[in-house]
Amino acid sequence: MGDLLVFHAGDSGYVPLKDYQSQLAFLPTGRWSPTSSPENAFKMASELKPNVVVVMHGSKGQHKEFENLLKEKMSQTKAIVPMPFTTQILEI
Repeated sequence: MGDLLVFHAGDSGYVPLKDYQSQLAFLPTGRWSPTSSPENAFKMASELKPNVVVVMHGSKGQHKEFENLLKEKMSQTKAIVPMPFTTQILEI
């Protein structure tokens, strides 16, 4: 989108992304997707190295597990857990 590099994983599990970059990534952490998980989302984030990750397709617990992995291993990357029916302005 313009100069902003965006990645949207849909409801996928891990896919190799080491050859790609993203400033903003939408990553699934679990529930409703049979192949996604907090660990798979973290693996994709570690390869993309985004500034911001918006989590999706997961339970509150799965989102929290992903956030904890991110804080521990990629503290420079911000995780956003969207609130239903709200608008958020992201600073990338």
